[in-house]
Amino acid sequence: TSSITVEAWVTIDTPEIPFAGIVGVAQSSNSMFGGWLLGYSVGADGVPWLHWSISVEHSDLRNTVSAACRSDFCGRGKWLHVVAVYDGTTSSIYLQGELAASEAVCPSGPCGSITYPSQLDSRFPVPTPFVIGAYHNARTGQIQPHVGSMNMLRIYRDAVPPNTILARASAMPTLVESEVQQEEWWAFARNDPNLTTTTVGTQQTNVTLRGRFLVEKQYRCRWSFRSESALSAEVEILSESTLLCLTPIWTFGHRAATLTVEEFFEAQDQFSVSLWRPLWQRLCLNPSCGFVPYRERLSPEQANRDLWYLDEGLNSFFGVNYIFTFTTSSNLYKWNAASHNLDLVMSIQTPFGMSDALYLQSGSDDYLLAANYWDGASSLVNSMLYRLNFVTAQFEPQQQIPTQAASGLTKCTVPGKTLVAVANFIGNVELWEFTASAQLMVHDSVMVGGDPVTGAASVECADVAGMTMMSVARFYDADSFSHETDSYVLKWTGTQFAVVQTFQTAACRSMSFFQLAGDTYMMVANEYSPTSTLYRWNGATFTSFQIFETARATSSAFSIAYGVPMLAVAQGGDCLTQRTGQTGRCSMVFRWIGDTFQGITDSETSLAITSGGQALTSSAPQDVEFFETGAGDGSVGLVFAFFATTEIGDADLDGLYGERSEAVGSPLYLSFLRNFSDVLRGSRAIAVSHDGAHVYVAAELSRSIAVFDRDSSSGLLDYSPSSTYFSSEVGTITSLVVTETLTGSCLYATSAFPGDVLVFTRDGTTGSLTKLQSVLDDAPDQVVGALLGARNMLLSPGGGELYVAAYVDAAVAEFNRSFVDGRLEFLDRLKDGERLLVRFYEAQRQLFEDEAATEG
Repeated sequence: TSSITVEAWVTIDTPEIPFAGIVGVAQSSNSMFGGWLLGYSVGADGVPWLHWSISVEHSDLRNTVSAACRSDFCGRGKWLHVVAVYDGTTSSIYLQGELAASEAVCPSGPCGSITYPSQLDSRFPVPTPFVIGAYHNARTGQIQPHVGSMNMLRIYRDAVPPNTILARASAMPTLVESEVQQEEWWAFARNDPNLTTTTVGTQQTNVTLRGRFLVEKQYRCRWSFRSESALSAEVEILSESTLLCLTPIWTFGHRAATLTVEEFFEAQDQFSVSLWRPLWQRLCLNPSCGFVPYRERLSPEQANRDLWYLDEGLNSFFGVNYIFTFTTSSNLYKWNAASHNLDLVMSIQTPFGMSDALYLQSGSDDYLLAANYWDGASSLVNSMLYRLNFVTAQFEPQQQIPTQAASGLTKCTVPGKTLVAVANFIGNVELWEFTASAQLMVHDSVMVGGDPVTGAASVECADVAGMTMMSVARFYDADSFSHETDSYVLKWTGTQFAVVQTFQTAACRSMSFFQLAGDTYMMVANEYSPTSTLYRWNGATFTSFQIFETARATSSAFSIAYGVPMLAVAQGGDCLTQRTGQTGRCSMVFRWIGDTFQGITDSETSLAITSGGQALTSSAPQDVEFFETGAGDGSVGLVFAFFATTEIGDADLDGLYGERSEAVGSPLYLSFLRNFSDVLRGSRAIAVSHDGAHVYVAAELSRSIAVFDRDSSSGLLDYSPSSTYFSSEVGTITSLVVTETLTGSCLYATSAFPGDVLVFTRDGTTGSLTKLQSVLDDAPDQVVGALLGARNMLLSPGGGELYVAAYVDAAVAEFNRSFVDGRLEFLDRLKDGERLLVRFYEAQRQLFEDEAATEG
């Protein structure tokens, strides 16, 4: 490239340093230089100098421009906005939006493209790493790290103009005014592996944290996952640099929780309050914290400790999240016919999120293949084959296989071999051969039309009319960003599985086979559809046999109890309470009545049918299975696997209800709107116009903002297809707000990904929407940097400002709102950890003192 811009927000927190790198990809020696590098030095006088070096075609050497940083810009803990630019002719440095230095790169421009180190050039014998937070000269092995904090880094292939640089430097004035904590902070320390994980609900362990603590202060640790959090059971300050926190009894299930440290801020006077506040966190780049530099990890014998490890006094700490995983156990049970209970046989801790298990045999040995989905932070985890030792009651690890969010397993018996199919949710469906020596060997990948099968939630093999068939239930299609996917039934051809039939499904969780009266059936459970379908094999294809009304169906199972065929369907949706009388979340058992499966009997069926199915209260079940009790009387047991908590998204996916009856304090269902023209699937947000004439519903799966006309007297809703807004950009809308303007009214919508706020004008008569503005998180002309994961918004009481909360960026963004047409202008943002509460209390105290002085 013949131009480049590097932008960063940093603090320089060292009184003296020969050189420190901020970011770069470069190699150098006394006589040569290749690439580019942004860094700084601090001399004995304490003045920081910024340095921007670059090598180009017509000046293939170290071309450096340097700028001294003014004392009001730089200082320990002060945020500095630095921008380095090469425009093809000149190199420039901007500090806080102002041009600080500029020099020509070559005698006469243009100077050409940047010349990077290449191993084809004998001057650069080793690869050149791109490094953020340090300068790593791969040629010499020297590493010179940044000493301070970094809030943001952006690299552009173009030369950003001066007016844009000034606008970006001015976008966060309160960040410039705030300072990084210097007196107190914390970082995670070197702990044994068992001190980054602990068992849910039972085990407690001590976690050691390093940093700078004041012995007279009170501290506590908090473990958080979304809205769930728990505090440390005990805290002990071992020294000014060491804090010990005892983990809490965690009751929220398998989670990768974020660990934070809080200090007690005691009220200083009558104008402030006492409260717990977060303590600034930094990342330790010191060996006492267990840090190992890149070069040492690559080749320990070439480690350069003197240049990387700054000192043992813990003065080289920077910022990152500390993830602590609370794990669950996976258990093997045996049915006790005498007590009618499941007795525990053996248990194993599963920090990798076991999602499915498959029983295998080899000779006289028993094995269990565990599909691992998530380790609390990543889905790229291995799955494990265990040998079951019933003598010692132990799971004995035998072999790991690479998987990517493994979500389902099945055994496929084909001529001459036993195959195991693994459904990788973010990878492919892979086939492994289970050999006579109890080893898993890679066999093949399942392909459809030459493409891998991704987004699979489960797989199942069965014998269908003498043929080995496999169903692949797909939950999500990453190419179309949709839960409306094609799921498949494939047939073994002798060498591979080939597609024989394609099914249109909606977030399909399972496709289960069973035999009944000589026929083969397949039950398709759709989580994001109001119906699930039972198919029957007709000798050539599976044809629709019966359609069930379901609510978030996740799994199904078939069995014969006391001679009566039963079909169980696990559901995460609410019961139809007006029919069943049940409360909570209901799953269903359907009873075979000779030619169909019958659900709950009601006034329409009870006269003709003597017995129907049954509704079962269950908490967000993810799987269901029948098992034989061994009583010899034809009885069976039914077991559900469900989440420990029910926080799985309670919004109804295919409709909305009417108004609330304030008289009884509970919903009074005036009407139930079904999935009109496919506009309510995946409903995420709802808003009502100020005049009460229109209701707006944003639906993720429908990619629409549906408009309903509302009757002001009855509250009944009438869908308006001509006014409904369809667009791919509304697929991740999370909140809606309707408000008035001087020229009419407008609707605001937040979108979580890629993070933006959409502004629509609204027709007061029809309710139809017209897009007026898109406020992007990273627009070239207005960088917000605080909208990724936008979840909710709120208008100020006067309507002049709009505030947007984003959970991924952990930020709140503030916009100025035009009263004329509703357009937005970015004002400010507040990100987690950027500003200290003490600053607000000091400002509040000063305000009260000023008022008191005025009154006096």
